[in-house]
Amino acid sequence: MIIDKPNLFAITGGPGAGKTTLLRALQALGESCVEESARAVIQAEMRRSGRRPEARAFCEGMLAVDVAAYHAAGPERRFFDRCLGWTPGPPRGPWTSRRGRRGMKPCAGCA
Repeated sequence: MIIDKPNLFAITGGPGAGKTTLLRALQALGESCVEESARAVIQAEMRRSGRRPEARAFCEGMLAVDVAAYHAAGPERRFFDRCLGWTPGPPRGPWTSRRGRRGMKPCAGCA
């Protein structure tokens, strides 16, 4: 997929690399920033049903939020905490850091 919006930037990196810290610093400088969507999707489902979303609903919810943020972006420079189609990985396995933190992986539930 080619995205022709040179004013949009995705901040990426491993767990604990400082993505959110960088985003907060950019916000403090007055830059337009978009938070990662995972927490919002989980919180909305917790309010609705009292449970965390199932994997597919989680991926679809994140994708919907991220696509809406992309389309809402105007001509100003905007920084995204991560990018479309990437979601928190499983608690164990190849996407887990040495510290046991969950990493990022392509959203298999949406495939």
